[in-house]
Amino acid sequence: MTRPALSAATLSAARLRVLLEGLHAEFHRPEWLGSDPLGIVRTYDDPADREVVALIAASFAFGNVKAIRSSLNAILEPLGPHPAAMLAERAPADWGRHYRGFLYRWVRAQDLRLYLSWLGEALRRHQSLGNLWAALDQPGEATTVPTLARWIEALTALPTSGLRPRRRQLRRATGECSILPSGAHLLLTSPAGRSGCKRMNLFLRWVCRPDDGIDLGLWPVSPARLVMPVDTHVLQAARLLGLTRRTTADLRTALKITDALRAVAPEDPTRYDFALVRPGILGLKQLIDGA
Repeated sequence: MTRPALSAATLSAARLRVLLEGLHAEFHRPEWLGSDPLGIVRTYDDPADREVVALIAASFAFGNVKAIRSSLNAILEPLGPHPAAMLAERAPADWGRHYRGFLYRWVRAQDLRLYLSWLGEALRRHQSLGNLWAALDQPGEATTVPTLARWIEALTALPTSGLRPRRRQLRRATGECSILPSGAHLLLTSPAGRSGCKRMNLFLRWVCRPDDGIDLGLWPVSPARLVMPVDTHVLQAARLLGLTRRTTADLRTALKITDALRAVAPEDPTRYDFALVRPGILGLKQLIDGA
């Protein structure tokens, strides 16, 4: 289906709502889950497993869809049909041997084992990732950004059965050397560093928005507080729609786009995220009619 390109004209809230609702009606449907990591999450029935698999799937949601799904299958298969129980009940040594040789982009086996150890320890101490979130959340805060920073800090401070972060460094031509975050820490980005936290905001959208056949409705967090997960596809669409003029997908941009969408859907500003991403992933570059 081809559409004329959207003009750069500023849209009224009413016109923007019509355009976004049209995209939502066309693309926010379960048949499009095959092009999204969330499709793998929905193969699990138990809410405890969905929560854990959702975080893993969101953490690894970078690269092309085929590569993402392949990496997720390699991670999830050793954890069996109930990954939450596996991570909570068994020591990392029991399942960590299955990941020898694991490599996905900048994530290596050592990074993955440390990352999964954090999740397992959180489950042992709090019974669910959502319980840890609830213990740290302050519902009166306007967005989930402060709680996300606290949650990531708490997760990555948990004991890890002796596993240590992999040392990473960048040596420049000048001879200067910079210490880089470990691959495990990069899987759990925090807004404390002003990152847009696309993958963590994606996870929060999945677990906090109501179960509508796409999102999961697992955590009792108001969707009004969610922040848009901004990647290149969403940023491109947001610029076409006049939601921002910024060109960097950082925290400031994510909040600006969220504020613009809150004017259209104040109780659910991330409502249109899944639909906005579909055209970009599927190669539909000309999205919608001009204003």
